[in-house]
Amino acid sequence: MSLVSKIKELGEEIGLDVVRITNAEAFPETEKQIIKNIEKGYIPKDNYYKSEYISKAENQLNLNKISRRCNPQSILKRAKSIISVAQSYLIEETNDTQDKEQLYGKIAKYDVGNFYYEVNLKLKKIIDFIDQETNFKYRSKNKSCYVSLVEKPIAQRAGVGWYGKHGIIVTKKFGSWVVLGEIITELELETDKPLQ
Repeated sequence: MSLVSKIKELGEEIGLDVVRITNAEAFPETEKQIIKNIEKGYIPKDNYYKSEYISKAENQLNLNKISRRCNPQSILKRAKSIISVAQSYLIEETNDTQDKEQLYGKIAKYDVGNFYYEVNLKLKKIIDFIDQETNFKYRSKNKSCYVSLVEKPIAQRAGVGWYGKHGIIVTKKFGSWVVLGEIITELELETDKPLQ
């Protein structure tokens, strides 16, 4: 059994719903789109850069942050592959026991559980498995420990899902009811194709 097959099998065993692989090339089109969206006001400027209260040097630092998010090799210099995963957070609704006479609200399903935390623990298990299988010859990093990568373009390129009209990744089985996670690795793994 190939290492890729073992990784995917382990992912399934530990409860990940989708495990796919893509290369670790940069996402220059995504970077351009983020900057364009900021300039058009679609993304709040203070999320990334450009405020009349900051210097040009600080502005450049924030542009560099966008560039880092779009380049896996800025996190792991010799990165060759990205393992992209999705885990469903589609859970049954609980009966509301709250008094309807008082103010109340609903919490988003992905916030009800610790889904991102769970995914990160599972990614750590995959990293440990890769380390054991390769005798620690290759470095691998769970991206969330370092800098937030552009998750949706990674998931799309890896074949986890495709972009829905709402701009969120849609998977075949769970729709958009998933949280995403990634591992960047120096291993050159066989890649999956994007879904059509």
